[in-house]
Amino acid sequence: EVTWNAGQVPSGVYFYRLVTDDKSLTRKMMLLK
Repeated sequence: EVTWNAGQVPSGVYFYRLVTDDKSLTRKMMLLK
């Protein structure tokens, strides 16, 4: 579980990456305020 406090960032498209010992996953998310 990951919590992101997006209170100080503008609306837009953001990329996030999750990394473990043997895997890396990059995804796109859209933040709308």
